[in-house]
Amino acid sequence: MKVIRNGICFVELEDLEYKKELPTAVNKERKKEVFYSAYIHFEKFNGEDSVRYFEEQEEILDYDQISSLTEEQVQKQINFLKNYLFSLAQTKALKTLPFGVDMNINAHMKKDQNMNLSIKKTSHMLKQLVTFKENRSLYDREIQNLYFENENTRKR
Repeated sequence: MKVIRNGICFVELEDLEYKKELPTAVNKERKKEVFYSAYIHFEKFNGEDSVRYFEEQEEILDYDQISSLTEEQVQKQINFLKNYLFSLAQTKALKTLPFGVDMNINAHMKKDQNMNLSIKKTSHMLKQLVTFKENRSLYDREIQNLYFENENTRKR
């Protein structure tokens, strides 16, 4: 999960590990083993490039977008992602190269990579949403305690 306010972004360690390869700007800013919540491992980013990068990561859920949802709406999102993931898995299982057809192997591999990426992203989003639903009050409390000011935004 991510929380972005006032040019500052907090991202859960689990999401950083999911991304595996992060841009150089993000890696330079990381302070591993420094977390901003006692119960949720958030890392803080305030570099313009880092914040922009996380704004663009749709598979990392944005707390401010999902926190306004009701329990029923969150469950509907979970059900939707489960169904979508199931359909992706079904599509992948049904894909086979047709016999007697000269197919571009590179194009087939690229489609397979895209399918694998879609499955990975959807699984990650589903896991985050379920975790949020199960620990909503913890997220609400811990995010409320995060500090969203930096040196450049403070009034002197």
